[in-house]
Amino acid sequence: MKAMILAAGKGERLRPLTEILPKPALPVGNSPLLLYTAAFLRAAAVSEVGINLHHLAPHVRQVLGDGSQSGLQITYSYEPTLLGTAGGIKQLEPFWGQEPFFVINGDTLTRIDLGKLRDFHNRVGSALTLALREDPRAPSFGLVGVDEEGRICRLCDHKRHPEKPAAAEYMFSGVHLWEPEILSEIPAHVPWDFSRQLFPHLLQRGFPLYGFPVDGYWNDIGTPQRYLDTHWDLLKGEFSRPGLPPMEPGSVVRDENSEISPTALLKPPVLLGAGCSIGENATVGPWVVLGPSVRIGAGARVTRTVLWSGASLDPETVLEGAIVASRSRVPRGRHYRKLILTAGSAGELLASPFKNS
Repeated sequence: MKAMILAAGKGERLRPLTEILPKPALPVGNSPLLLYTAAFLRAAAVSEVGINLHHLAPHVRQVLGDGSQSGLQITYSYEPTLLGTAGGIKQLEPFWGQEPFFVINGDTLTRIDLGKLRDFHNRVGSALTLALREDPRAPSFGLVGVDEEGRICRLCDHKRHPEKPAAAEYMFSGVHLWEPEILSEIPAHVPWDFSRQLFPHLLQRGFPLYGFPVDGYWNDIGTPQRYLDTHWDLLKGEFSRPGLPPMEPGSVVRDENSEISPTALLKPPVLLGAGCSIGENATVGPWVVLGPSVRIGAGARVTRTVLWSGASLDPETVLEGAIVASRSRVPRGRHYRKLILTAGSAGELLASPFKNS
């Protein structure tokens, strides 16, 4: 089968992190998110993948290359001007052929069963099937209403409508399965969006659109807090790093060549990348992920924080609920909470508040 990874977006809510890397290339547990997506699709018998590009496109290409190391054949599609979620798929129309294909958002990390989604799609004769989730956050993401047979009767509402009852309401997971006939409904060379244009258009035209409730791990990294929450799920063992077993809940996992002072304290769960250094009397954890070559100074304290590769904390620094980008240096004795820390052009430390968390 084939699949589309939507990877062209700018990731505005994750700025300034997405001024450094595009969302699909952000590290999760020290591996780019795209590697998780590639492994997920390959496990579902997907062999060919289309990926649209725009924002920081070379970084996306760098993660997967031609796809051979992930067992995939990849076709990239660059958009000089963003074409929207549906328009990006339309631009790759010759790639899709005559078989159904999966679509997944580039900021989604999931382990749902694509085989069950495919079986349902084929059984009911759907033109487009959305993978749906029961989730208390559904109104904020957009509610999808389905009837007793699973046919979609309402799409992407942000409030409930008792006067328009549906048999059930769910959250759209960002994963769907398309029949290629849908492509002819999308105008070429103009921006077109799923929820605002394509889905309502298909409903109006009478296409059979269905929703299929799925189980299995799911999250997206679209905001700083959800980016952190995805790491905590990794530390809880709810999903695993590519090619590795899940972490044991409450464990400390160290990659090779870490140097840890005998007087340093690691409070699980913690994940340490290769070549980390932790100084005397420093406290790391709980809920901390250190990227490769991170340096934690003497007496520093770090909790509920993710540090990218090469970041460093001077002695006596305190971090709580922070995200620290690569090559950022946090000065001695500072205390930062719920901030994104990045390095400025002159090496100065820049602190940015979380957005839409």
